[in-house]
Amino acid sequence: MKKNFNAIIVDDERLVREELISMLKEFDNIKILGEAEDVKTAKSLVDKLNPDLIFLDIQMPGESGFTLIEQLNPAVKIIFVTAYDEYAVRAFEVNALDYLMKPVSMERLKKSVDRLTKEIDETEIKSKPLNYDDTLFILLNSQMKFIKISDILYIESSGDYTEVNLKNNNKGLSSKPMREWEMR
Repeated sequence: MKKNFNAIIVDDERLVREELISMLKEFDNIKILGEAEDVKTAKSLVDKLNPDLIFLDIQMPGESGFTLIEQLNPAVKIIFVTAYDEYAVRAFEVNALDYLMKPVSMERLKKSVDRLTKEIDETEIKSKPLNYDDTLFILLNSQMKFIKISDILYIESSGDYTEVNLKNNNKGLSSKPMREWEMR
């Protein structure tokens, strides 16, 4: 059985949003809840509609799509839709599900939706060891942040949470339990 996704589309170009909405009508497991032309409107939509999927442009007037990601629940799945290929590496550093280049073809969109609907073995994800040069995108002190593994001095238990102590005397509380850190 396919999982259903409630989605929003964030792109500053109206025609791109309309084309994507039209193409996504082919997928009965994706329901478009709304659309936004900038980060501020998108954040408001996310707070109001609580989508589990966002089709997100990167370069928009004012703020970038990466600014929005930092304000999101990490459970929200992101598929970037952009005209610029130079952001691909950074997109995957923030655990984007896919990176679609404009103009999006139906064939490529189908592959992206197929990837979205595949069930991922949770134990496989948790058992992947972290490397010293890796970057994490984690919830720390109620904010999503990029943290380099090399910047972590130590992690200590704090009840059901963990306190991540970083270089430069920075630290923050993470909802990840110690056993998950130990596994990684």
